[in-house]
Amino acid sequence: MWLDLEAETAEISSAGHPAPLLGRPGDRFAPPDLPQGTPLGVRPDTSYRSVQIPLPEGTVLVLYTDGLVHSHSMDLDEGVAALHARLAASGDLRLEVLARTTQLAQCSRRHT
Repeated sequence: MWLDLEAETAEISSAGHPAPLLGRPGDRFAPPDLPQGTPLGVRPDTSYRSVQIPLPEGTVLVLYTDGLVHSHSMDLDEGVAALHARLAASGDLRLEVLARTTQLAQCSRRHT
């Protein structure tokens, strides 16, 4: 990811990680439309396509690892859906609220 604060944009590519979630005032969190790439480190000669997304003032971009949403008791898709639900239920884009929301998502599951 390349973040350009002056242009209010982010250039993002996918290398096997869960897609970030984009939240805008008055809208729901959703992943940006990204081309899927080969997981990082699988092939040394891999190149990645990227997309540029606008990040106007008030926009929140939630980056997370699969460790937040995946465990032995919950598969990745279920975990991402649970994170979406928690963020949607909060309805609040303040960072301190989002941090508590994502901590609750991680702490509600047991990693073994």
